[in-house]
Amino acid sequence: MSNSVTIAPQMSSAFLCSKCGATLSSGKEALDFALPTGKALERLTDSDAQLGGSEVAFVHSIVAKLDGLLTDFDDEIAPLRDRLRQLEKHRAMLLDHRERTRAPLSPLRRMPPEVLGEIFLWTMDPVLDRLRQGRIDTSRSPWLLTQICSPWRSVAVSTPSLWSQVTIDYSENDNNSSTYYSLALVEAQLQRSRANKLTVYFHGDEGRKELNLDSQTNMFELLLRHAAQWETLSLR
Repeated sequence: MSNSVTIAPQMSSAFLCSKCGATLSSGKEALDFALPTGKALERLTDSDAQLGGSEVAFVHSIVAKLDGLLTDFDDEIAPLRDRLRQLEKHRAMLLDHRERTRAPLSPLRRMPPEVLGEIFLWTMDPVLDRLRQGRIDTSRSPWLLTQICSPWRSVAVSTPSLWSQVTIDYSENDNNSSTYYSLALVEAQLQRSRANKLTVYFHGDEGRKELNLDSQTNMFELLLRHAAQWETLSLR
């Protein structure tokens, strides 16, 4: 015969459904159950011997009881999981709303434009890195700074030193470079540099047939129109 150990975890009987908001009840304040134990069961579980017919039936009966208990627990756990998901969803909403509410308190809102512009200068890639890109990368500074928010765009566009280095290297491009160095983008950059002194890196490539030489010529003519601003010129 098997003995039993009674375990009675206390659980709340009412929950809210996360889908419809209805109150769910487990129907009982506590889940009481008897955990089958005893010497007969211990002897069978501790032994490697083959079971006889009656022993097989006995083990099956114990397993069936345990399956029933597991089902009872699953029924109790399901509404708890629903409630937990509901609480986590509401907490995430509150956290998001809290962050949005605190946004106006950000020190960046009170930072003078000239200080923010100085910080922006530290986000620029080194010249050699920009040359190796073989194109104008609008996902990096200074172009990226104009896409964050209106105040940042205003500061970036009105900070000439952000736009005073023009880096063009056709030799780093494997395709038609006219699609990577847009005249419109370079012209916008030159306009934003205003009267600031320019550092220009222009590395052309005449050795590869696939390159459109007209695009290189047009680009250099655009730069020539701003020659009065050149402080440093690197040609290759």
